Amino acid sequence: MKKIMQSLILIVSLLVIVSCAIPREHDEILSKLEITYATGDSENSVTQDITFKNEAHKNYTITWSSNNEAIKIEGNKGIVTRLDYDVDVTITVRVATTLEFKEKTFTLTVKALVVEVDLEEILDSISIQYSGNDTKDSITQDITLPNAAINGVTVSWTSNHAAIKIEGNKGVVTRTSSDATVILTITVSKDSKEAKADFTVIVKAQDATQPTDQEKLDVAKAALSITQTNVIENFELPLTGLNNTTVTWSSNNEAIEIDGADAIVTRGTEDVTVTLTATITLGELTTTKTFSVVVKTEETQLPTDQEKVDEAKEALTIDEEEVTADFELPLEGLNSTTITWSSNNEAIEINGKNATVTQGDEDVTVVLTATITLGNLSTTKTFSIIVEAKEIVNLTDEEKVNKAKDALTLDELDITSNFELPVEGLYNTSIEWLSSDLAISIDENNAIVTRFIEDVVVVLAAKISLNEITVTKTFAVTVKAGAPMDINIVVDEVDLIFTSGDTKDTVTGNITLKAPIIRFVDIIWNSDNSIVEISNDIAIVTRQEETTTVRITAGIIMGGQTHTKTFIIKVIGTEVTVDDIIDEISIQYEQDDHSASVTKDLILQNTYMAGIEVTWTSNSFAVQIHDNIGYVIRDTIDTDVTLTLTVSDGEETALKTFEITVLARIIEADKSTVIMKYPGGTTTNMTPGNNAEIVGLDANLFNVTSTLTGSIYAGLNTSGQIRLYQTSGGTTLTVSIDNTYKITKVEFIFDTEVADAKFTLDAQEINKTKSELQAGNITFNDLNIQTFSIKNVHQTNTQIHIKEVRITIEEKEPKSNSLPIFEVEDKDTYSMIEGSEFIIPTLFAVDNFEQTMVATYETDLNTDVPGAYEIIYEATNEIGTTQFIIKVYVFEEGTNLDITIEVLEEVKESILINEEYTLPDAIAHDFKGDEITVIKSRETIKFMYPTSQNVWYYAKDAYGNEKYIYFTIEVINDPDNPGPEPGEYLPYYTGIEGLTGEALVLKLRTIISTGFISVSYGDARYVLEDSDLDPYDNNNSIRGMYNQSKIATSWIGKGDGAWQREHVWPNSKLGISTVNNSSRNQGSDLHNLRAIDGINQTRSNRYFVAGIGSAKTVGAEGFYPSDKDKGDVARILLYMAVRYDFLKLTDNETLLGNDSSTNYTVEGAYAGMLSILLEWHIEDPVDEFERNRNEVIYQEQGNRNPFIDHEDLFEPVYEYFVEVDEARIVQPKAKVVVKYVLTIDEVRRFRL
Repeated sequence: MKKIMQSLILIVSLLVIVSCAIPREHDEILSKLEITYATGDSENSVTQDITFKNEAHKNYTITWSSNNEAIKIEGNKGIVTRLDYDVDVTITVRVATTLEFKEKTFTLTVKALVVEVDLEEILDSISIQYSGNDTKDSITQDITLPNAAINGVTVSWTSNHAAIKIEGNKGVVTRTSSDATVILTITVSKDSKEAKADFTVIVKAQDATQPTDQEKLDVAKAALSITQTNVIENFELPLTGLNNTTVTWSSNNEAIEIDGADAIVTRGTEDVTVTLTATITLGELTTTKTFSVVVKTEETQLPTDQEKVDEAKEALTIDEEEVTADFELPLEGLNSTTITWSSNNEAIEINGKNATVTQGDEDVTVVLTATITLGNLSTTKTFSIIVEAKEIVNLTDEEKVNKAKDALTLDELDITSNFELPVEGLYNTSIEWLSSDLAISIDENNAIVTRFIEDVVVVLAAKISLNEITVTKTFAVTVKAGAPMDINIVVDEVDLIFTSGDTKDTVTGNITLKAPIIRFVDIIWNSDNSIVEISNDIAIVTRQEETTTVRITAGIIMGGQTHTKTFIIKVIGTEVTVDDIIDEISIQYEQDDHSASVTKDLILQNTYMAGIEVTWTSNSFAVQIHDNIGYVIRDTIDTDVTLTLTVSDGEETALKTFEITVLARIIEADKSTVIMKYPGGTTTNMTPGNNAEIVGLDANLFNVTSTLTGSIYAGLNTSGQIRLYQTSGGTTLTVSIDNTYKITKVEFIFDTEVADAKFTLDAQEINKTKSELQAGNITFNDLNIQTFSIKNVHQTNTQIHIKEVRITIEEKEPKSNSLPIFEVEDKDTYSMIEGSEFIIPTLFAVDNFEQTMVATYETDLNTDVPGAYEIIYEATNEIGTTQFIIKVYVFEEGTNLDITIEVLEEVKESILINEEYTLPDAIAHDFKGDEITVIKSRETIKFMYPTSQNVWYYAKDAYGNEKYIYFTIEVINDPDNPGPEPGEYLPYYTGIEGLTGEALVLKLRTIISTGFISVSYGDARYVLEDSDLDPYDNNNSIRGMYNQSKIATSWIGKGDGAWQREHVWPNSKLGISTVNNSSRNQGSDLHNLRAIDGINQTRSNRYFVAGIGSAKTVGAEGFYPSDKDKGDVARILLYMAVRYDFLKLTDNETLLGNDSSTNYTVEGAYAGMLSILLEWHIEDPVDEFERNRNEVIYQEQGNRNPFIDHEDLFEPVYEYFVEVDEARIVQPKAKVVVKYVLTIDEVRRFRL
């Protein structure tokens, strides 16, 4: 024992000696460890990789580490990644033994990248997006014109033809009877620089066989009806009609007041006959139809028993019309009436409420009679029900088709309005319909009827098919004559189409005579001079030596009426010289401008007649010529400009110069409020492009545009009014400000003539009535917007006259001082076979003002030559330039690029609930046979409810090729371990039994926070691909939030089919800044994210309010999420309030409102309205979609929504938050600065 004690003392002594010696050797080694920088770099400016001294020492280990991915440690190298902003990085070197270590740190600055913007590259990156199968040479539908601001670069479009009207980022297409060649001009500009490009497209002619808008309107008018003739209570009126028409209503007596679709009835002491007038609108066309309704005398006596029985009879309905199985009938009716039933055919036998169905070999129509009884009074009501024939399995397809043919009938043969056609027949046959005449056009199962001034017999052919067998059955129907068409509509369509370059005053070539082809309408053309000879639909022109005036008349004959339309033209003489022409052409100046004082754009005549070329050139940047406009750019000093006019007939040329002076622009002192006002003095119109200067705004700061209404833009009146017209859909006036500023207040001052208007503040739409505008001014406060607009939406031809608009602006603070950040949603490597088509992807980046920009690119890609290529994208802001590189590999023809994935064990087809199942491993090989990594959708799965779950394996090679394989696993009930009984909780919620109030909330918060795995906002896109699959569509689509739309099952970030991630609790109300794809916080919580498409902008950050029906905005800041999604919303909001204690539910509209001073701060982290959530939870209970979604999120994020698992938990938790909100005292707003850092370590624990 003594020897053992001596040995222990010796060992301890040695350890003490060694440990005392260690620190001195640590310091000596650390002092020799330094970082080597690339040439020109230092610790304060790192742009290239760095090198560490990493030598081995006896008994010591030396390790280097970095606190930021801007410098990544690889061996003795520090690999540098430069970001779009400077990054401070701490490098730590540690010298250690098995007993102790010592560290030394270095602080380095990795410098940001810097590049400049190139307008031409931005211009080259923008292209027109066509709909369907359209191309630039064949346009039949509206087109999309990208116009988003790109890094402070303004993008705008103009059109030279009414066939395409520019509305925002849409080119609205109007097709006529002939093809139209349209030049679309895109202008990109920043500061004083701009670049332009033209796109020439062709709008195809409208199919002449289609009915005109007037014909569609007449059909809608004939079809419009209401059922009310005598009324005692409120009723509803239709707001839409046939052929996509809209209907508005007015009343001539206060006994019926109209509020949208609601007719509000006020009964008096006498019957009152009220005339209701329906105004039916289609595009610019309107018509009216009247209905007489009698408001019955107000009666005080109670209804008699007979009246009660009659009311019960009227209310009685049954759902069944065609039956194959037994069903139930009601035995009690309104007003405590009893109902008994009888049948006239043994195909349906009645026993109390049970109707027993017996199917035969043929369909049988059975009449069921209901006897409604109250006391000694009774009445009857009958219902016809078809008992469908039972399937005869031994019939051949041909026999089935012939039986279906025999059974097919049409109810009506004399037609006055649209009707439906059957598209399914007996024995599951399909029916396709054809029409012999345009009086009836077929659209699937809809027969669209056009009535003419005489009866028209139409043959309808039904092609009845089953598998390969088809037979035809025909029906002769008569479309009855309708009201005669307004001859003025026909007159408007009659016109002259001149040879390219000609006008009515400069005719040199033949003229096309445009006349609509309408049944029972004749058009006769005449000329009063033989030099213009009429031949069919062409006027053949023979030019004389002298210019000659000719009168062409069109006689329109319809239904006994005749109308004459006259055209006066000038046929240019053959002896006219270029000198004669050049003398006639001059510059047209805007009001108050002249040659020595030019401040506004010039109008330059650039056409004369066919064969004559008229061109203008400018010797100065101060006048930029495009088409017939000389766009004036005013410098800080006056600029003398020479404009040269050239006229040529191909043989002779004449020149003429004009000397003008463009005055310097007036630079005003900075103002917080500017006034948009037309000074008046002359009457004109806005023009394509920016009209800021003409209405007194700085064109370098503001962009003012107008939509084309008919053939003109917004009017500018001599008395100083800006006029918005109602025709052709209504004029829209849009004002936007440079990206570095924001608009905080807008005040409109109106003149006496006003109309209904729609205001748009960024994406928020607000409708105001004519009476509201008549108050004189409309003001919008507390804004934070870039763009606003006003549109005339009145139903009748009424203008809006604007005196002025007062705009309050502030300079914006950048969200960061960072370079643009690419939002790359697609892969960065591609492979293809030589000769294949490759579409270069469009990439987007976000600048330091959080505005999206389109990146430019350069590439030497040649898809016909095998090799490796790069596409180098660049995005630039005032800080600098960020690059992103896509690699493209082109392989020789015949190369098989397929990836193979082999799952090593068979994947189970089903598992039990609560069974934890590990997916088998798999191996994959690329097309060269090299093994590559396989990723599973998840390692293990475990579900608490029966469901159907998709799992997948994925592999991607170094060349961008990728492959998925999918399996479906059914989760079924475990007979030996059934789920919890009613009133019991899943094991996940152990410990909540008996808890209420705050104790319950705190326990639930602990449960759903434990095991939480933070998923990035970027990765959330791909989780939603699984979690939001719609089981009611057999998982063939993703279910869109609020509108239940069918969304593509793979993430599409931009373009056709694009969808987004909706924050149900809005991002701006989560107490954090705007999320990005790398965010891992409450903004990326999967339970709060839902797939959504176009309605995302409509919802914006509006708080939830009560409503009914489909999703809609309510007032300026409210939003109703639809009957089908309101329960989902309630359960998500309550989950978020439990999960994050700084998120608060309230009914206080001041706290809920869109407040730019508290948005994106903890101070503004409110959602609601709280008081309606319990009602929503009850009325829209949990469904299969939510249960499946909860399971998928549990697999990915590790926590559950308790209010989906156990609906009974909702009410006690809700009541707790109601008490908290009622006790909340709202203090006056004070500025609160909250600073915190949230990180997540490798074991996913939170540190604050």
